[in-house]
Amino acid sequence: MKWLNSKESETLEASVENLQIDNQLLEAEKPVVIYVAHSSRYDVDDPATAQPAMQLSWKRLKSKLNAHVYKSWELTVKPVNAILEERLLLKLCIWGGFNQSMVAMDDLHETDFEVQKALTNSTSLTTKRFYFGSLKIVLNQVRRR
Repeated sequence: MKWLNSKESETLEASVENLQIDNQLLEAEKPVVIYVAHSSRYDVDDPATAQPAMQLSWKRLKSKLNAHVYKSWELTVKPVNAILEERLLLKLCIWGGFNQSMVAMDDLHETDFEVQKALTNSTSLTTKRFYFGSLKIVLNQVRRR
């Protein structure tokens, strides 16, 4: 990881050599959910020229305004394999709130939207804003197994 901080900007360059996300369910059939796909195209025998599994870099311009201004922001990920079991996907959906009934949406009243509008107007002055000169997310390949 490399961090540079000057009067005008902040620069970050970070990399992760290997990436693996394990399955945390007790009765999981496969112990790993996501792992780096090894390929002769991306894997080089020489460690000096081998690519890391994930690279993140950005250059942020300092501003006194209530905004983060990025001159550039880039995330690059080597090809990965994803093993998604039905049970894990179900648990993720429940955790994400996708099991909530659509009937609850019918019970909304006009006053709920008035409160939301008032909150939006009052917080818009203090809300951080993000601006990107260049935003790049590079996922070379994601394989589902």
